[in-house]
Amino acid sequence: MIDFKFAIKTFIHLLIISLMLSASVMAQEESIPSAENFLANHGLATDQPVPDFQYESIDGNDIDLEEFEGEYILIDFWGTWCKPCITEAPFLKEAYLKFGDQVIFIGVAVDDREQKVREFNERFGIEWPQIMVSSTSDLVNTFNVKLFPTTFLIGPDQRVLIGANSEEQIDSLKGEKLLETLEEYVDS
Repeated sequence: MIDFKFAIKTFIHLLIISLMLSASVMAQEESIPSAENFLANHGLATDQPVPDFQYESIDGNDIDLEEFEGEYILIDFWGTWCKPCITEAPFLKEAYLKFGDQVIFIGVAVDDREQKVREFNERFGIEWPQIMVSSTSDLVNTFNVKLFPTTFLIGPDQRVLIGANSEEQIDSLKGEKLLETLEEYVDS
């Protein structure tokens, strides 16, 4: 025999719980930024001045961004632990071989170990300087890097030509588009 009072109470309790869970999920969804909003707040924006920085590369050479004024600079924030970074390595190598005499390449390995970075560089034939920093470093914070890899193209005036705060900008410095973008800016 069905106990109708129990069934009605159970139904009401389940309905209340369901409404509470729905309200909780809706509140969480409102607090989760959209991809568009996230990207708009990621990386330096186009035409922004690039803050100067001085670091020592893993090979012991001093890197002072100010010394490269008048040059194109490609800065790539990456890590050996990052699968998309591994995918991008051959494209960066190809771009370096084609434009390395016209563009200063600087790698910024984030939250990594020196030995792993050296092995990675050897594996992919990476010859440009590498800096190592933590994800909480001033450099990562100054460039507002939240995704890996994040690549910036800096113009001779030390302003951002291509930042990383839209999908279009990010894509223009990835894969085969990297070569097209560098040809557009450097060869023009």
